Amino acid sequence: MKQIFVATVALMLMASCVFGQDSGGAQADMIKERAKQQRDINNQQQGIAPAAPTTQPGPGTYPAPGSASATPPAGMSQAQQALVDRLETDLKALKPGVAATGQNKLGLQTDIESLAKGANKASKTNTAKLAADLADALADKAVTAKDLGQLSKFINIVMNCAASSLRQGQAFVTAAQTVLKSSGVNDASVKAIGADLTAIISEIQKAKPKLYQ
Repeated sequence: MKQIFVATVALMLMASCVFGQDSGGAQADMIKERAKQQRDINNQQQGIAPAAPTTQPGPGTYPAPGSASATPPAGMSQAQQALVDRLETDLKALKPGVAATGQNKLGLQTDIESLAKGANKASKTNTAKLAADLADALADKAVTAKDLGQLSKFINIVMNCAASSLRQGQAFVTAAQTVLKSSGVNDASVKAIGADLTAIISEIQKAKPKLYQ
């Protein structure tokens, strides 16, 4: 979200530079307002509560536009956090050595789909595939509670990636795979889950209006 914030600010600054010499400044004001509106839409899609008014941070506070940081956004709403927690709880319920049932997989799919808050959502085909691969992976290998918490947050961001670029979304896919690898999940499962997340990102990105692709 830091990257999105920077991009929004850049758009506002560009509008000021391009239209600063316009006598009425009407066009610049219109672009600024659109940028603010898009920022609010982006935040809403990821379930991020509106930030309280603060003093504008100084130069260098945010990373450069386009940098792919895998840091989950701060300020998540309580409702969205509850959904992330529910996914984490259901992931923890899967135990190694116990085959995941169809009910387990359907429950995970429901959890995953509930995370999406934007107009552009992943298809049930892709969410079902992700849920099944997650369930099978966790039935094969134990993953720490801490890592499952991180994984749940990364999945939440992927499900709400319409506000991000393809590159930014892919950073969280890599982060999710790293979490799974660190817990000893086999390579085949790690690759399958990574492919599932990438497919969801691609699907959501393609559904965005041309203006924001």
